[in-house]
Amino acid sequence: MTTHSSAIRKNRKVQSPKPSPAQDSELTTYYKTISAMGKAAMIDKKAKGERMHLAPLGWLNARDDKGRSIIVPDPERYELVQEAKRLRATGMSIRKICKVMEEKGLRSKRGKEISPMAMWKCLELLI
Repeated sequence: MTTHSSAIRKNRKVQSPKPSPAQDSELTTYYKTISAMGKAAMIDKKAKGERMHLAPLGWLNARDDKGRSIIVPDPERYELVQEAKRLRATGMSIRKICKVMEEKGLRSKRGKEISPMAMWKCLELLI
């Protein structure tokens, strides 16, 4: 029989014992419960009108008077994003909109140029 210290000296891996089926079942139940609780909390927040993620381009995260998470227009970027939406409605390509907005000074919250994918998400998927 190999002891733990001699296995280390011989560079052998010491395997930890596998959980019993009862322990495995308890872990599965625990993770399912945690998952269900997280999903329920997200559904509850959504029903209350709260925002669960970072605000999209042109918006800022804020709290209302009850302490709930909301988004408010970003005074620096909101009008430029609305203009980009109007340009998209006229049929302008996403890449061309990126160029126009770059010339007008629209930058990400980190100060970088807006990529076509970020612009597409902003224009097609958000509010």
